[in-house]
Formats: sequence, structure tokens, C-alpha cells
Amino acid sequence: MILQATVRDCLSVNWAVPCEALPELPGGLRPEVHEEKGERRVFVSLSCFRQEGLHHELAPWLALSYPQCNVRVHVRDRDDVAAVFFLRMLVPAWVVTGARLVGHQPVRAALLDFPAAGEALGAGPWQWRVDGGRALSLEAEPGAGVPGPGPDLGSWQRVVAHFRERPRGYAVQGGRLRRVEAVQPPVEHVPVRVTMSRHELLGTALPGVDETLWSWPHSAFLCPRVPFLFELGTAREVALPARAPVPG
Repeated sequence: MILQATVRDCLSVNWAVPCEALPELPGGLRPEVHEEKGERRVFVSLSCFRQEGLHHELAPWLALSYPQCNVRVHVRDRDDVAAVFFLRMLVPAWVVTGARLVGHQPVRAALLDFPAAGEALGAGPWQWRVDGGRALSLEAEPGAGVPGPGPDLGSWQRVVAHFRERPRGYAVQGGRLRRVEAVQPPVEHVPVRVTMSRHELLGTALPGVDETLWSWPHSAFLCPRVPFLFELGTAREVALPARAPVPG
């Protein structure tokens, strides 16, 4: 199944967390580990965006638009491909049933208060708020912030490429590990400074992380417009053991 959409005002906030804080990963996934000064860290990203015009390639007239918030871990899969494993996928309540039945995505209902479409192209600051049983609230404005804890990934272009060039996403839904393929071209990106005011949602997704770390992102950037092409259901779905760990 091929789905198309345009992602607007996609905010990516990234942290390098200790490897031992991660849950056990299913289906042969393994953390993408960075070693620095004797520490082993893995990146966790928060992604907040507006999905516009999501539709099947054969039914462009049946399009949906809604905000979404994801928390994901950087992993390598069995093919050693750079990927992400979703710990949280939060959408408005009216999206939940369709996303689970059609997209086989383990979404949860949440209240999402994001900047209006196109507003994040202004001078800022902008605010993102999420309430999915636990709260998340942050403010962002244009400009490179002071790098938080974590490995040096090189130039700014390499930093952005490291977080964006991950063509596979994995999630557990219905006792199976499911894979999504995504194609996205190079796009404009803007460095931003992020101030976290509430981060309980992140702490719930990864309770093993020292909560003070969430106040110091490694990096953050905003992509105003990203054309997306999703491919669902092409990969073999992996049935998990009855006691396989399922985040959350």
C-alpha cells in the first residue's frame, strides 16, 4: 500500500541517552550506539508535525490532515539499515481507529496544540504542547542552541542528515513488529533553540533516563515542508513471542 502526504513544520528534537536506559528491543533491532569518553549512548528523537493530505495513491480525493507527535529510538535492523523504533505515536482521537486498522500503527489518542500551519516560518518563538496522559510542552525559536550532551556528529549538514536519513520505521502493533518504508527528498531545514518546560511524556516513554537530561537536547531543527511517500505492508511482519517487551 502506497500513501502520500506533505509534512508541515516538522520539529525534530534529539537527545543522546545512555544505552542502559533503553527497553529491550524486539525483532532483531539493536540500538545504534555511539561511544564517547567511555560512555555508550543512543539517540532518541521527538518529532512533532502536521500531516497534510494523507491519501492512498489511487484515491487522492480521500485525504486526511492532522497533527502527530512521535518519540522514537535510533536503531539498526537485521539488514543493518538505519531506522527508528517508535516508542510513542500520538494523534487526535478521531484518527486512532483508522490508523490502527489501515496503517497497523500503535497510535494513541492525545491533545496536540501545535503552531498553525506556516506559522513556524515566522520569527518565533513557537510553542508545542501535547497531552497524552502525560504532558509535553516546549518552546522553540530560530537559531543554533548550545549542543547538549552527546557525540559530535560533525557539520550541521551531517547532523541533520544523521537524523533524517532513516528510511525504515518499526513499531509493535497487534503482537507483531511492523515495518514502514518512507521516501523523503532533501528539504530546507532551520536550526532552532528549544526550551523544555514539561517533559513527563518523555519520562514515561523512557523511565530509565535521568529526567534532568530532557532539559538539554543534543540538537534541534525544523523542516517547513517535507513531501513523504510511505510504503506499508511490503515487509514480512515478524510475530513476537507472547512475552516480548512492548514499550508503554
